[in-house]
Order: sequence, then structure tokens, then C-alpha cells
Amino acid sequence: MMNYKGVIFDFNGTLFFDNDKHILAWNEISRILRNREISEEELHGKFNGTPNEQNIRYMMEGPVSIEVVKEYSELKEELYRNYCKNDSSSFHLVAGAYDYFQSLKDRSIPFTIASASIKSNIDFFRKSFGLDKWMDPDTIVYDDGTYENKIQMFSDAAANIGVALENILIIEDSFSGIKSAYESGCRKIVVVCKKEKEEEYKNLPGVVGTIQTFEEIASLENKVRSTKKKGIIFDMDGTLFDTESVYNRGWEAVAIKYGYQYDREFQRTALGSSGTVLKGIIKEFFPGVDVDQFIADFLVWVKRELEHHVPEKAGLHEILTYVSEKGFKIGIASSSTLAEIRHNLKVTGIEGYFDAIASGEEVPMSKPSPDVFLLAAKRLGLNPSECYVVEDSSNGVRAGVAAGCTAIMVPDVVWPDEELSQKCILVCDSLIEVKDAFEQDRLE
Repeated sequence: MMNYKGVIFDFNGTLFFDNDKHILAWNEISRILRNREISEEELHGKFNGTPNEQNIRYMMEGPVSIEVVKEYSELKEELYRNYCKNDSSSFHLVAGAYDYFQSLKDRSIPFTIASASIKSNIDFFRKSFGLDKWMDPDTIVYDDGTYENKIQMFSDAAANIGVALENILIIEDSFSGIKSAYESGCRKIVVVCKKEKEEEYKNLPGVVGTIQTFEEIASLENKVRSTKKKGIIFDMDGTLFDTESVYNRGWEAVAIKYGYQYDREFQRTALGSSGTVLKGIIKEFFPGVDVDQFIADFLVWVKRELEHHVPEKAGLHEILTYVSEKGFKIGIASSSTLAEIRHNLKVTGIEGYFDAIASGEEVPMSKPSPDVFLLAAKRLGLNPSECYVVEDSSNGVRAGVAAGCTAIMVPDVVWPDEELSQKCILVCDSLIEVKDAFEQDRLE
């Protein structure tokens, strides 16, 4: 998806092709410190996209003071800047960069830089390329000696421009930078690379496309926007079925049985969870109970309550009929057991709509971890980026977004706050409204 509200650029190798200058400078430092040049393996696995302090400590191998690290870092960057200035023919931003800046300005999309360069280099780039005309220099994040990698850099840059990482497009060029972008929570990553390198990058987590220069960014955006979703993955409890109220009564009955006063905050906290996460929540709210027996008693209560009737959410049959007729592959990703899922689908007569089922009991981590959605997408034969998820809980939305899917929320017990709403492409009052959104082309 290329529906973004902010952009974070890496700089070196992304906005400015200077990798050869960095290699020359690092080789000089390496010869000073180790009497040899850096290897190709070290270049791609250790040096590209990582802060200077980390690289220098790696080369020196033993304890070293921050003063010594700073001395060699400044020397490396002084060498680098001299190489840049002495090669005037290539001392310019990547083709199309300024036009893309203008396009972002025209669309009121904020943007900044998150770079492993140190401040002296950032100041050098700002002056040489006129960057202050385009972006607020106070939003730029650089290597100030406090960052171990770029994960926090991306997080800080996003905060500086006031946009959640889920709504950010990050443009990178290195494997380590792409990995950090994904681990920071970004799911829209464009890679600047040579044509022959595209296959190495395009299937990495979070990568939505590759470009060689920024002259290609507009066509990439159009291409990604034209890519239709192929799947829709539904949560079950609270989304398809009005079962959360049943579960709440079940937890209350079991809590009373064990001599506890029931706190409705338990339901809010446990919503959408299962496995070890759920067990941890039970221990917190009901200390001292046999957790496994507590859950077993709850499941017996719920099974009896839902044996012959499962209450449906309004619009259930309408939304399933609509997306089925439109050719979507349909899946379920639920924290409930496989037996419970199959029972509910059979009782309500909707099992024929679903192409894949994934249960929380089949994966290591429950929501908000993405595992169950990743499994559902895999069973549908789709990339998570090709799927919508429809959820009612905050844990479920976070899980779907973490998987790389596009989230639609239909709140049941808890209405989302602004932070959670930003993670969703749409927040609806009911499944009927979700169907209306599809019919009215309000979804990408």
C-alpha cells in the first residue's frame, strides 16, 4: 500500500549516491586501525547503515573510550567529505529527488531524514544541497552517539514530523536499514537499488517496491495503488459473532465459583488474547487460582451456552455474501480453538464461505503478536499486504497491522483511541457499514 501520511528518507545511498566515497574513507580508517581494508562481507553485513561508533568499536575489538571513537569518527567523515567535494560530477542528489520533495509539499505530506551520518555530515549536506528549503532541520535524526541502530532513529523521526510509523513511507537502500525500518513498525518501505538487485530486495518484509531513482517514484505509487486486495481475514468473537458478552458472563461465573469478585477490566485486558498471554492476565486478576482449571471451567460454561445458538453480529451474512461475490479469498484468524471456530461456523451455517481458518492454539504467540494473521494469510496463499483484516479489539488491530495487513475495525467492547484509529484504514460501527464502504469505494 502506498497510502502514507509522512516520509522518512535515509540519506547516504538513498538521496545521495556516495557509497564509493564511504568505502574509500572506511578503508583508510581500517588501514590505520587494522592494517587492512574492509571486506565485501563486512561492508554489507556490518558497515552499511550502522552508526560510526558501532563500526569503529567493531574494528578496534577491545575496550575503547568514547573520546577515541569520536576522534576516528570525525576523521572518517572528514576523509569522506573531501572525497565528495573532489568528485564534483557526482556531487548532487539522486535524479528526481527535488521533484519528489515538491510533490510531497504540494500534497502537504511532511518528510524528514533519519541517517547514520554524524552531525557534521548532516550540516555539510544541508548546506551543499539546500535541504533547509525543503524540510525543518530540527526534525532530522542523525548519529549523535546514542543510537545502537536505526530502529529508534526511525521512531524519533516519525515523532518529529508527527506521524505514526504505521502511516510512514520509509525510503532506504541497505539491508540493515530495511530491517530496522520493519522492526520499527513501518510496513511501507521503498528500496533504492540497482536494477540487478531488485530480486534481492522486493520480497523482504515491509518492502512495497524498488526504484533506481526518484524519477520512478510516481509510477511505483500508481502501480502499488492499482494492486487490488485479494483476501479478507475476519476475527471471530466480537467481530462475526456477538460472543464477547457471552464470554464476559462466563468469566464472571467462573470467577465467582472460585471466590473472586469479578472486575470487568479483566475482559477489556483479555480481549483478543489466548495462550500464555491469557494465562498471564488470569494470574494478574485472579492470583492463586489453578489457571489451567480456571480456563477449562470457562470453556465448559461457554460450550454449554453456545451449544445450539451463536448470536450473530448485524450484517454478518451480507458482508460475507458481498466479499465472496467480489472474488475475495476469505479467512478467519481467531484466538479461539479450532473446535470452537468450527462449531460456531457450523451452527450459524456460514462455514462454506471460508477458504482458510487459523486458530490461536496453532501459533506460538497470541494477539497482539501477528502470528495468527500470518498463518491465515499463508493458508489463503496470499501475502499479508494483499489482505484486509476486520477486527473488534485493540489487540487484534495491532496484530493485523504487525502482520502487514490493512486493518478495518468494528469496535465491540472498547472504542479505539486516536492512536489505534490511526492504525486502521477505516473504523466502522457495524459489518453493514464495512459492506457499504466496499460498495462506495471508500477502501483501497
